[in-house]
Amino acid sequence: MKKDITIHRTRIGKDIVAEFVVPSSKKAQHEGKVAILCQGAPTMPGKSSVLAFLAEKGFYAIVPRYRGTWESSGMFLKREPTEDITEVIDALAKPLLSLWEEVEYRLPKKIQVYLFASSFGGPAAFFLSTDKRVSKVVAFSPVCDWTVASDTEPLDVMDALTKRYYGEGYRLVKNAWKKLKKGDFYNPMTAIDRIDPKKVLIFHTEDDDVVSIASVERYAVATDTRLLVSEEGGHMGLSEIMDPATWRHIGGFLK
Repeated sequence: MKKDITIHRTRIGKDIVAEFVVPSSKKAQHEGKVAILCQGAPTMPGKSSVLAFLAEKGFYAIVPRYRGTWESSGMFLKREPTEDITEVIDALAKPLLSLWEEVEYRLPKKIQVYLFASSFGGPAAFFLSTDKRVSKVVAFSPVCDWTVASDTEPLDVMDALTKRYYGEGYRLVKNAWKKLKKGDFYNPMTAIDRIDPKKVLIFHTEDDDVVSIASVERYAVATDTRLLVSEEGGHMGLSEIMDPATWRHIGGFLK
């Protein structure tokens, strides 16, 4: 029977609120594998099932709220979200404080950081693949080029839609989503030197109507990054981690 996994809440730096779990076995706790989830946006913040799955697989797992979203302070897309994930990695050198329990969880001195990203979070994970502290990156349906129009989430209307649908869950800088459309901010295709392709595995589908397969294939070719494509599955999120067949691919890649 699986053990119950406690979801802890912590604060990282001044702005970022995150949830984290501790590996379910003492042996795994000493091994120091850390999974950071770079989630999509806009989205609801709950990733409890994925966190619990990763804890069972032997990871400390953390999901931060990007600046300007949900409980985190700041303004969304005022700064590149890569900075938010970098701040999380920086924080791993110190104990993680569970705010409710007021208990500190200290990670081993030697850790291996793995980034799991989906959609909007893909660029942050790609850019941090060049960080020496990051061992591997796994991305599902990642945005690779913001200048390529999305069939179902066109950037021209996303500012209004995000505000209408999520209310104060997202505090947007002026024309936040349109800022991405220019292609010179948080855009992997115009910054191909910011990826270490040996560390990256991309999963995508041919029928993704949010991020086109053509844009991802162009990026994979330009950067020589490993890409696994399925015929069906739509726009994938981080819950794909829990699919047994997908996890077998991931497990082999992480080793």
